[in-house]
Amino acid sequence: MERMDPGRAPLPVPLSSDGPFTAFAFRVHKMIVKGEFRRAIEAADHYEALIRLTGDEITLGYLQQCRMFALMWMGRDREAVTVGQELLRLRERLGNRVAEAKTRADLVEMQFRLGRLDEGLEGLARASATLTPIDSNDLRYLAAVNSLANAAHGVELYELGEQACRRVMHRVGTRMNFACPIHETYVMLLLEWGLRLEQIGRPDEARARLRRCRAIAIEIITDLERRESTPTLVMKGAYALTLAKLGEFTAALALAQEIIGPLREEQQYMDARLAHLAAGLAIHAAGDVEGAHRELLAAQQLCEYGSTRMERVQVQYELARLAAAQVAPAHARDLINAVREQARCLWELRLERVAMLRQATERIDFEKERRRTDAELLRDELTDVGNRRLFERLMATFRESCDEPRYLLLIDVDEFKPINDTYSHAVGDQVLVEIATALRTGCRGDRDVVTRFGGDEFAVFLYADRASALDIGERIRQAVSNRDWDALAPGLKVTISMGMAAVGGGVPADGLFAAADENLYRAKRQGRDQVVS
Repeated sequence: MERMDPGRAPLPVPLSSDGPFTAFAFRVHKMIVKGEFRRAIEAADHYEALIRLTGDEITLGYLQQCRMFALMWMGRDREAVTVGQELLRLRERLGNRVAEAKTRADLVEMQFRLGRLDEGLEGLARASATLTPIDSNDLRYLAAVNSLANAAHGVELYELGEQACRRVMHRVGTRMNFACPIHETYVMLLLEWGLRLEQIGRPDEARARLRRCRAIAIEIITDLERRESTPTLVMKGAYALTLAKLGEFTAALALAQEIIGPLREEQQYMDARLAHLAAGLAIHAAGDVEGAHRELLAAQQLCEYGSTRMERVQVQYELARLAAAQVAPAHARDLINAVREQARCLWELRLERVAMLRQATERIDFEKERRRTDAELLRDELTDVGNRRLFERLMATFRESCDEPRYLLLIDVDEFKPINDTYSHAVGDQVLVEIATALRTGCRGDRDVVTRFGGDEFAVFLYADRASALDIGERIRQAVSNRDWDALAPGLKVTISMGMAAVGGGVPADGLFAAADENLYRAKRQGRDQVVS
């Protein structure tokens, strides 16, 4: 949603594929960026009432996403998760798998904070399973992967977060992209990962991650300062702390002292906290214990403006190390061991979470393989659409009462037997393949289902209102009628007749097929090559 400035966009002219009223969502998004969370929620409520009247479900989804984030930043996780789950159901219904995966990732940290670990891990595993096979430069996809990496970092699943970052870093390039800040996401993940490894006594692994963090950060900082007229503050807090942890104390202190004031003035408290930590480490290395203590206390105070458990633990760890430097060696050793034991316990909890994620991923992979096997059993070998078994399975559930409008469309190839007799069964088979292709092309992705339940008989299960269903049927009819059949066999002409019936609308559940079949034969009697409902 960061693609354009909506302030001067005319309404209600369609702006993009996002939906004709996306400007409303942009306005709410800007309020959230400014920290105007209550105002954003009020605006979203007002706009949503209007958007629902227009049927613009894409913009409705963006408004719900904005409301979810506003509630989250206000600390109202339970309400935010409720909104997020409603958004997830909408995106599942619209068939937008990337947006669905992003929503699952966005929900994870809130679900963890509410104690719903299994639900959060399941969502994270499903988001990863959806996004991993995709190969795209689309900004929505990149933003979804960034959300996945942030979610993994937020619940200390650093391995998954790193996989996500590395998968798309080359697509974003070496420049900072504020619409998809994957470099910053990766820097913050590597920094915390390295700090955690240091705490549990694995210095070599810690330094490897910190060196990678430093390399990415300096590349982005250098690029931003080359492009901007004023010095940037982006990533400099993390960069300063990385320098301090790698023993480059002079550079770390100089940078920290340069940025602490501006960061605090701009209320960028997370980066300011990192800069205070860097200053504290550098000052301690120079022998000024009192000055180091002052900087670490400043970092601790900034935790009150919003911090994670691990961010607070890091400050406490540095304070403990500083305290250990001021006592007798035996006491210092005991203090450091106690701190490290606490860090190891937290690390063990993290590893349990890694194992739980692996189990969730394996379960999802098994389900996917089972669905693939089931799909093979339900696939028509000739036309590659659903077979009679799938048709019967869908008929058993499709005709059940539902709030959503649904239509059954029956299709029959006109004069198919003469085609076989005149041009051969091989040509007849190819006609069926072409008809199936036209049906799939005319339908809407995963929403509608095409089946072949007889020789030249097809059925389409449409999740649409009457106008849309008729439009789909007519579009398919025209595609078949206008096709150049001479290319398949000279003199060949193919048309189809279709009968349509609605679920409900006075038609008994067991009469759905009969109603559609009757309309199909009306189409035949009225001259073929038409749709009758």
